[in-house]
Amino acid sequence: DNSFSQVKMINYQEDDDTGQGALTFALYLHGLGVINQRYDRYVANLPNKDVSAKYFIMPEYVFMVPSTKVLVFDNPAYRGEVYFQNKDNRAELNAIKANTITIKVDMKTKDRLVINQNYSRWWRSPFGKVENYDGLLSVVLDKPGSYIVKLCFAPLNFYFGIVISLFSMLLALWFGYFNLKKADNAKDD
Repeated sequence: DNSFSQVKMINYQEDDDTGQGALTFALYLHGLGVINQRYDRYVANLPNKDVSAKYFIMPEYVFMVPSTKVLVFDNPAYRGEVYFQNKDNRAELNAIKANTITIKVDMKTKDRLVINQNYSRWWRSPFGKVENYDGLLSVVLDKPGSYIVKLCFAPLNFYFGIVISLFSMLLALWFGYFNLKKADNAKDD
């Protein structure tokens, strides 16, 4: 199964990193991403504040520790992980990976495709400019028909890192070559 949904935990203990992490991992194994998980011990605390959760999850606590048993409530405001503004057009999440999102679309008219992920200027698509729509990713699609839309996440610092790595590798090879040449010349003398 390739399904994925966002969930929001409610009524959990803010300072319980271990239990919260275990519960988050258990939910992840079932294709559920927690949008209000605390990450500030490891990286900057960047909650997905604009993402709409499909479900609200309330963990059951056993002796003050959350168990993997949860109560699940539907979010009436949830429109899907991907959707169009015009309800005549259809969108279905095909795959979501670390740096790519693919979406099957069936369009009758030009429309805005909205992806339930936080907007970042580093998302790109060959189908149009990725825009900020109420804090979420969106692409205005002009071409009617059925096809797959692909978005790729490619931050500039990623390419900068590749250039530095390649330069460092070439520099190391250059120094290695001249050190070998110098050693060979020393043998000949």
